[in-house]
Amino acid sequence: MRWPFVLFALSLCLALGACKKDGRGDGPTSGGEGEADRGERRDRRCPNPNDDPRHLEASVYDTNRDGTPDVRKVFLIREESVDLRATLICREADLNGDGAVDIVRYYSDEGDPIREEADRNFDGRMDSITVFEGGLIFRRDLDEDFDGRFDTRIYFEDGKMSRIERDLAGRGGDEFQVDRFEYLDGRHVVRMGTDLDGDGSVDRWERDEEFEARRRAEERRAQEAEQAPEEEAEAEAE
Repeated sequence: MRWPFVLFALSLCLALGACKKDGRGDGPTSGGEGEADRGERRDRRCPNPNDDPRHLEASVYDTNRDGTPDVRKVFLIREESVDLRATLICREADLNGDGAVDIVRYYSDEGDPIREEADRNFDGRMDSITVFEGGLIFRRDLDEDFDGRFDTRIYFEDGKMSRIERDLAGRGGDEFQVDRFEYLDGRHVVRMGTDLDGDGSVDRWERDEEFEARRRAEERRAQEAEQAPEEEAEAEAE
């Protein structure tokens, strides 16, 4: 089975662009020994094929053509009948070229996204964590002031933001303790509750009265539009 795998790896590499294989077995390479060494010294967050019991293969890519790999992908290799199937299970990237991973996304063995971590200000600490369920974003945790403590948690429904929870006072230390709840309609905050004393219960609710008035008016117009044909039919019948 060695030759089919080599042919498969070569075709995969040509399809995805110039790459250097990293992990078990031989594989296509690009560039000289110096480029390979730079790829090996990179900060890593994806699994190392040599330390994982699964059959993994990793490839590095120089997407900006500066001579240094900036993207690393890890594939799970499985034999299906007489063919080999490669599934992407992890992708990490160095966005600013400093040699450190700035964003990494993990996938299930079936290729579905599970979790993504990102360092948005390039200080070496991940300040955004996104959790996926069923292929869609379920929750995103943010460190909005980049102090090393996550202070914002955004929930999604059907891929759209539905609720934001905030830890404004930091009463829980490193542990997230919500004291502000924001409920959204689209991207508009329509209701907000605040826990003033940190006991876990909302002490003050605030609502966007103008938005609520518009929403109620739209609901009334919709109901009237539905009732109009029925009223006209009843009038004709009389």
